[in-house]
Amino acid sequence: MSENKSPFNAGSQRKLQRLATDLPAIWEELRGAGFHLFDLEVAHIEQMRERPPDEKPYADYFREVLKERIGFYRTSWLPECRAAQQHWVYRSAYLDHLQAKVDAGDYRFLGKHAENTRVILDPNFILYVALVGADTDRWVRFMAEYQTQKKREIENLRERIQSLSAPPCKPTPTRIARLLDEALVPLGFEMVLRDVKHGRFILRTILDQNVALYCEYSDQRGMVKGHMWPLRFVFQAPAAPLWEGVEVRTLPLRLHLGSFLPGDLWYLKHRGEWDAIVLGCLVNAKLLGLVAEKWKTY
Repeated sequence: MSENKSPFNAGSQRKLQRLATDLPAIWEELRGAGFHLFDLEVAHIEQMRERPPDEKPYADYFREVLKERIGFYRTSWLPECRAAQQHWVYRSAYLDHLQAKVDAGDYRFLGKHAENTRVILDPNFILYVALVGADTDRWVRFMAEYQTQKKREIENLRERIQSLSAPPCKPTPTRIARLLDEALVPLGFEMVLRDVKHGRFILRTILDQNVALYCEYSDQRGMVKGHMWPLRFVFQAPAAPLWEGVEVRTLPLRLHLGSFLPGDLWYLKHRGEWDAIVLGCLVNAKLLGLVAEKWKTY
């Protein structure tokens, strides 16, 4: 059984929950800053099938998952982990409803994909995940829409992208450190670990006397070889020591772009293209800035 006792006091727990509650407002701010890929993924998920009256839209499901996930300390949120959770900060009645449908066999219509209920409770999202990577006209059309939207966002943000670093650039550790500095320091973050040799950087902003928000980059190989942004968001006490890479699973609360935003992979994958790398940095920076800004109003 999972203990998952909260490392945060009641006030900090309340503020963390407010972040999840305020997700619609955060999404609206991201749209205003020129980021829309997440809306496209949500739209595609809703196209997978017509929902029955007892189901809510995927955006509501996503927010309920985040509200629960914020209370799953030192572990990941999974439907199969919910049964072992003892110390609930927030328990979603809607997710309980979906789990009951799974247990009753109502998801048999998903066929072999019903096994994904171990990690996903929304049927439309399960059908969407099953489609990912498939050589079908529908997925090919979705991919084309994602690529078109991403190019549009890059062009719309061209001036901002070029102000950070003129392309073409390779994502060397030095350049990534400079990019993170230029994107996050103006938002109140400071670099507290700069390890160019190993490609590991940690930036921090103090949210209040009890909680600091960290952004960790620690996978240069993944950035270069895997063409993927490896950013992690960590909430912990400001006085707590920085962690070693092997200690990541012991951290109090680890989140990332995809915790707050559907379709995060469309921003994190960059194919080695510098403009796409900067776009991924910008959407992460915008989200981190919003989290820090909202926290101070709670």
